[in-house]
Amino acid sequence: MVLVSILVVLEPQASGSWHLHGLIKKKNGKLPYLDNNSVIAPMWRQGFTKTKRLKDSDNVAAYLMAYLTDMPKDEIMPNVKSKSILKGARLHFYPSGVHIYRNSRGIKRPTNFKGFKGQVLKDLGLSEDITADATFNRKQKLKDGKRLIHITEFYDNIPDKKKTNHARQDND
Repeated sequence: MVLVSILVVLEPQASGSWHLHGLIKKKNGKLPYLDNNSVIAPMWRQGFTKTKRLKDSDNVAAYLMAYLTDMPKDEIMPNVKSKSILKGARLHFYPSGVHIYRNSRGIKRPTNFKGFKGQVLKDLGLSEDITADATFNRKQKLKDGKRLIHITEFYDNIPDKKKTNHARQDND
């Protein structure tokens, strides 16, 4: 029996159709490459498919966040030839209350911490000088004309960062 973890994420299109991103990982080791044309497309039978292996260096959170929130201008405005991106534009196409991802059992969910950055890092035993593994800025214009910037940062492998942080403090 092969034990795998599966994560499927929904991505709405401006046309009203849906696109799926599926991530499959073997619990102990890598899965063999699944050929798009001979395996995935015949199984899916719902339209276009593209299959690629993510590299170990790929930041999966950053990869998904870009696809799930940002939208190329030419997807909304077909006459625009620009390759520019509208940050956060795709968020308006998600229906209220939709669960954007599904996953198999046993996937460890990240721990979320909310608060002021300095205090959260201090509570975790991390230096304020630490660099996030991924950062996402969401800008919002409020009705009164003021602008709000919401910053979400991701820190991978916190136990390793604590060790590095303490070693750095010992050398100071």
